[in-house]
Amino acid sequence: MGERYRTSKVNAVWDTDIQPHKSGSASTLNSISEPRAFETEAETFDNVLGELGVNSQVIRSSASPLNRKFLEDIESNPQQIKKTFSIQKYIVYACDARCGGWADRLKGILSAYVWAKLTDRRFLINITHPCPLLKTMTPNKIPWMEASPVLGSRLVLHITGNISFAESLEWINLEKAYPYDVIELHNNVNHLARFTVNPYYQSKIRQVFQVDPKEVSFEKLFKRFYEEAFTLNSNVMQKYKTFVSRAKPTDDSQLICAQIRTGKNPTLPNDQSVKNTQEGVDSVWIFLKKYSIIPKAKIFVTTDSENVRKEAKILFPNKIVDTEGPITHTDRSPRGLACQGFEKVALDFHILAKCDVLVISKSGFGKLAAMRLPPYSKVFQLKNSTIRKYSDRFV
Repeated sequence: MGERYRTSKVNAVWDTDIQPHKSGSASTLNSISEPRAFETEAETFDNVLGELGVNSQVIRSSASPLNRKFLEDIESNPQQIKKTFSIQKYIVYACDARCGGWADRLKGILSAYVWAKLTDRRFLINITHPCPLLKTMTPNKIPWMEASPVLGSRLVLHITGNISFAESLEWINLEKAYPYDVIELHNNVNHLARFTVNPYYQSKIRQVFQVDPKEVSFEKLFKRFYEEAFTLNSNVMQKYKTFVSRAKPTDDSQLICAQIRTGKNPTLPNDQSVKNTQEGVDSVWIFLKKYSIIPKAKIFVTTDSENVRKEAKILFPNKIVDTEGPITHTDRSPRGLACQGFEKVALDFHILAKCDVLVISKSGFGKLAAMRLPPYSKVFQLKNSTIRKYSDRFV
């Protein structure tokens, strides 16, 4: 497969057929890479951009919300434009269309973060589909919401499902293959294992993660990354605290949880396929009934089916604790509804880390939630209508 791209003076967009370019190839695209010395302070924002071959009106109209503040800052002082061509480079995880559910996105986000750490780039997240991530989540210790430069060379990579690209991560020098100022990644695949065998980054992995590359795994890294990257915004955090006060009011309270993924059902008719039958759901109810007799136990069920949600309330009327909001799929529900429902998705995912006992379905959402509860001693999985202790570590 050959390279296919469309370019402008400051942007390069490569589709999923991308192959790592070789040294000296024409795919360097030589956008704008070196800072220029401005001769006078009288130069205007528009004139400076014009000299660089950039239409200032295009920049203004295409700027994302995160970048508009940046534009306002530099517009009054053209000398600041030089800073957009500084040594600092960026990896931006981006989602502006369909990019999978929350679990798929988290896999892509963590892969982008590792890429950034291995190449000393600033890591940013720009999710706008189905709505801005900041409506629900905010950064914790990792400042991923800072604005990235609107100028400089930029590469957009849509790499989900691109096997040849994924395999190349095991051997390429990332900075030589992709020397752009800003790399925007659209991806929902876990590439961590490929990074760990890349000979160029063995010492960097030891430095960044303080372990031998052979010891680095998605399971070990995800919990720490999620806690450092995300926290709920103030509005959703208040709902989380209210829920916890009801679910675990005392130190000896227990929260018994189930994540039931049914797949295609009347609530999510656009889902791809059926994941669990009623027989499987009934197995979960039998499992939960054993714990419902514990005096200080509460039961929490997160699911993709309103029928299952209603059934849980009927079966455990005095034990059930629930979160408000519609049940949606972040990627497959209509955009407006998915935006409204993502708050419940994020809140439920956050709550699962408080569970004393957790039953998960065979789904990324449940598996990633379980990773926040090591050492898996009280995590079980529903598979083929049978519930067994969870031991599957692969994502």
